[in-house]
Amino acid sequence: MNKQLSLVKIAQLSIAEVLCDNESAIDATAGNGYDTLFLANHVSGDGHVFAFDVQQEALDSTHSLLGKHNRLQKVSLFKCGHELIQEMVPGNKKTKITTVMYNLGYFPGSDKSIITQPDSTLLSLQSAINLLAKGGRITVVAYTGHPGGYEETEIITNWCRELPKKHFSVNTITTDKHPRNRIDSTPKLIIIDKLEML
Repeated sequence: MNKQLSLVKIAQLSIAEVLCDNESAIDATAGNGYDTLFLANHVSGDGHVFAFDVQQEALDSTHSLLGKHNRLQKVSLFKCGHELIQEMVPGNKKTKITTVMYNLGYFPGSDKSIITQPDSTLLSLQSAINLLAKGGRITVVAYTGHPGGYEETEIITNWCRELPKKHFSVNTITTDKHPRNRIDSTPKLIIIDKLEML
């Protein structure tokens, strides 16, 4: 019996398709560090990973995980909101960003009142599409079951609808892993591909 892949795993597989030699990546929501480690394992050559989180606990967890896997040298950690990615990524790397990952909501096992917010997420996504190289990809895993999650997901979905189709392709994936859940509590994976430069 085949296990259904989680949206996080699907996002990682999707990112692996486009991350090439000497290209860099952003983990906009480091959290427990698993996406950061995944990216650090896939960048090569001069490629680098830039990971962001507002919580020191999350960055400590990410740092520890990277250390266990000998990947600290491939990653820069930033204790700030993901809306600052364009300011924090060094200029010499800004033309080499081919992937950006988001895993929205809250840091598992921590204060559930600290969640990603629509305003800062939209600012971050706008920066991400500006930084992204042609052929690059953004993945957004959005959890809609917690307070504020559904609203954030809807705002992001509407923002994606407004992206110019000449420059971007948007696909949304959901799973039926929890078929008894209400429709508004189903997690979503949004994949944004940059087809042409703006």
